Amino acid sequence: MQVINPLLILAFIPVFQSCIYPVLAKIGIRRPLQKLSLGGLMTGIAFVLSGFVEIALDRTNAILPAAHESQLRVFNGLPCDYRFHTDIPNLASFTVPSRGAFESLHIDVMTNTTFQFRAETSEIVCVRENMTELSGTFYLNPAGAVSYFMSRKGGKINLVEYADTAAKNRNGLPSIRLLANVKTAKEISLHHSKNGDTVYNILLNQYDQLAVIEGEYGVFVGERQIGTVKLSPGGVYTLLLDEVLENEFNLQTHTITPSNSVHMLWLVPQYVVITAGEVMFSITGLEFSYSQAPESMKSVIQAFWLLTVAIGNMLVVFIAKAKFVQSQSLEFFLFASLMFLDMGFFMILAMRYRYSENTQVDSMVVETNPNKLNDPLAMCDTASKRGAKSTYVNEAFQEK
Repeated sequence: MQVINPLLILAFIPVFQSCIYPVLAKIGIRRPLQKLSLGGLMTGIAFVLSGFVEIALDRTNAILPAAHESQLRVFNGLPCDYRFHTDIPNLASFTVPSRGAFESLHIDVMTNTTFQFRAETSEIVCVRENMTELSGTFYLNPAGAVSYFMSRKGGKINLVEYADTAAKNRNGLPSIRLLANVKTAKEISLHHSKNGDTVYNILLNQYDQLAVIEGEYGVFVGERQIGTVKLSPGGVYTLLLDEVLENEFNLQTHTITPSNSVHMLWLVPQYVVITAGEVMFSITGLEFSYSQAPESMKSVIQAFWLLTVAIGNMLVVFIAKAKFVQSQSLEFFLFASLMFLDMGFFMILAMRYRYSENTQVDSMVVETNPNKLNDPLAMCDTASKRGAKSTYVNEAFQEK
């Protein structure tokens, strides 16, 4: 997407010169400082658009633990709801539904910490099978995520621990993990509904995360299809398979991280707006600073103009590293607010500015003769005459 900006700059410069500036001149925006003000405001608008796009992206981002946090997930592969009692601060008790999941994403831990728990149920199905209680230890570590899977083994409740992650696949593929409470099978297979050659065989005694091709899959035990699952780009899923009766299966899909649902083309509007602002601000600013400087200080004033760019880049780095706000979208809105505030002061100063009489500012004002505006040949002739009289010092500006 980054190649769009230079391409738009190359396309916008002639378009602005021949179309946009004449239109703006008709509504009174013809002076350089007016164009600078409008370009700065458009840059602020581009940051606002970026903020709204980032809000949409935040809804699909993985929630990862901070350096002082740990994440806990409990998956229940049994036919009963279990009530957990723990000594975790602010998490004294919680319920994990049958074939469901519980997650706590922000548990404060500074070091590797253990917490005791006790789980119980009074549902008759589990009472008959002597699976009413379970006790043990949760092992949590900072900046990590751990998950536990409750299953049936040897007539007792079996609790499996494994390291978990909600991070998306770097290649944008969906990721899955299979948790199975099955007696009569050793593996399942996923068959892509559109590409018959795409088949994934997954052993039931493994809990590794697997990246697969996006699409809809049929889930098979042997030759028998027991369900379907749709896996979207970037999504992180846990498949919970329970054998209710012999050769009777129940398949549940739990979404750990939502899939990528914001199309990449939503980045284009902000590129268009910020490029338009850049054309109006940077090129006009270079021309203005050169034409308004005394003969002996033109190079110095140009250097000061470039110095302001360097200072602006330093401010961006400082604000980004200082982390005044934790959300990327709020950071974009912060930049937009600073831009609007800055342009407000700039416009107040611009209203009092008096153009230098030693230079012809009119050379920077768009031609407003209606006959020439409607005649492309006349416009090109005017441009050629100006070019014959000009000495080009930089491709971004000229002096009569």
